[in-house]
Amino acid sequence: MSETEGLVRRLPQIDYAHPVIDRDRAASGLIEHMKLLGLEPVTVRWMPDAEEGYLRAERGPGNSDWRRRLQAAELDMEASPGPSARYLTRGALWPVAWRPFEDRARLAVQEGVWRRTLRQNLTTAWTAAGGAVRALGYRAAQDSARSRLESVACERGLALWAPVLEAYRAGLWLYWVLHQEVVAVPRPALRAVDASLHAPDGPAVSWPGGARYYFWRGVQVPEHFIAEPDRLSPRRILEERNQELQRVMLERLGYDRFILELGAVPVQADEFGALYRVRRPYREPLALVHVTNSTPEPDGTRKRYFLRVPPDVKTAREAVAWTFGMRAEEYRPMRET
Repeated sequence: MSETEGLVRRLPQIDYAHPVIDRDRAASGLIEHMKLLGLEPVTVRWMPDAEEGYLRAERGPGNSDWRRRLQAAELDMEASPGPSARYLTRGALWPVAWRPFEDRARLAVQEGVWRRTLRQNLTTAWTAAGGAVRALGYRAAQDSARSRLESVACERGLALWAPVLEAYRAGLWLYWVLHQEVVAVPRPALRAVDASLHAPDGPAVSWPGGARYYFWRGVQVPEHFIAEPDRLSPRRILEERNQELQRVMLERLGYDRFILELGAVPVQADEFGALYRVRRPYREPLALVHVTNSTPEPDGTRKRYFLRVPPDVKTAREAVAWTFGMRAEEYRPMRET
């Protein structure tokens, strides 16, 4: 196994929740990458978080000419008899150096910068920033090498990008190559569940002393959703026009508390439970069925809970049947568990 292959194999071992940042090693990787491209080394300037990195990148003077030189050098180094070698190289590297929740974290940073530039009357700067961005990770063709020529080209590309991957492993997260410097951002602490950014008690994306972003099951939310859940109320939830945010608010508050504080009454009840229907502005009603777990808890009590069901169900029985993928007339449990 080559040294580069070993590096690729080690990348998934990165601890995203508790990143270890070695700035000197990461900077050396970036400078080595420039040398392999035949370009003179530049100073690596570290920024405290990605928002500051974006803003520094878009304000850098005379970047476009140097960036064209960089791109031309990359193309020359990756040129090969196989026309897809450039994509094969990145296809071999980036899937292991990229995670879906990292992609969402980068988008949150971009949105945060957009809000900042608006506040600072720099609305035109965002367009320039988009052109200056060189995010670590490229969306590449996912084919594997099919011929010896392509394999050779891929190995050549792997050697070229290995220093960048080493920098990534050392804690680099984003970088922008400017005329006289490389603007670098260290990896933030990322908290995720099932490949989605999620933290019930703090930021899901954060830099020490820098920018922070809050997520609930992959959805970006305002800080108070997480830090001050008591500020949520049924009325505030019903007034929320964004469907994703409204769903998050309901989950965060809890259906039991939502119904209790709203003072809602069942529209129908039977031996299977109680059906609630809450009208919502801007969209279809919210339907919940209140059921009792047939299996006792260790202390002998039976847990009661709400299930969300389609808004057009007419009875609690129909609602419970729907949760089992059945019609009301088909649902005849002899013994519930």
